[in-house]
Amino acid sequence: LGADVNVSDKFGCTALHLACAFDTSGVLVQHLISGAADLFVMSTWPPTETENEVDRRTFSRTYSPLHVAVNYGNLAAVKAILSACPTAYTAHPRGLKFSRPKDETNRDLQAPSPFLYAAWRGNDKIMEVILFVFT
Repeated sequence: LGADVNVSDKFGCTALHLACAFDTSGVLVQHLISGAADLFVMSTWPPTETENEVDRRTFSRTYSPLHVAVNYGNLAAVKAILSACPTAYTAHPRGLKFSRPKDETNRDLQAPSPFLYAAWRGNDKIMEVILFVFT
């Protein structure tokens, strides 16, 4: 249809962020990736506005679609992203990167690594998929 798959809302959320959260089949994620969705676009997630200082600090962090997929335990989306672009985990075209899976945070991103999110959530399958990229 010619629509721009990278259009974002005021929080920076794109269709890919939403698909990574809610498309558990991975079909929409794969379709967006094949339509040139930006795998490195950053958003504040979850998209919210708040007057609470603690919440503002929490939600002022930025997250990639991979972060969102891991946070929601969306194994299909994690696999789709890492299959399309294995460097989606380790590199960011804007100079932000995690040098290895177990890096806890990226100071430029101010977000925990996707691997650490998977560990916090106790999602062994996603941790295995992320580690597989590095073997």
